[in-house]
Amino acid sequence: MVKLTMAGKVIIILAIIVALYFLFFVIPSVLSPAGEEDISGRKMVKIFAFVKTMDESSVELSKTLEALKKDPEISNIFSYELIVVDVEKEKAKRFAVNEEEVPCFIIGNEKVIGTRDEKWFKEKITEVAKQSGIIQ
Repeated sequence: MVKLTMAGKVIIILAIIVALYFLFFVIPSVLSPAGEEDISGRKMVKIFAFVKTMDESSVELSKTLEALKKDPEISNIFSYELIVVDVEKEKAKRFAVNEEEVPCFIIGNEKVIGTRDEKWFKEKITEVAKQSGIIQ
């Protein structure tokens, strides 16, 4: 039988601790989905809007989206998420958006740089919803 030295015992204990850490913390976080999506049980058009702090165009884009969310015609077929690229750099990287393009947004499979008016958004949301089969 092999006798372990004190260093060998310490290495085995450290290996067990590292294995338990990976088992309970690292592996579950890798397997869980990224982001906190609200699962409502129905399909919706999702708009990802990228804004900067202290930027007038970004404020205009967020106000337009907020007004659209209050519109009874389309409020139940779309949702939006504001991503502040100054703060949430990892999310912006995930969507391949850099600060020079901001304000911009992704609707459907299209990235649009700049802002648009409420009428344009209504038409585009309806178009994407029809393509996705959300509305007829």
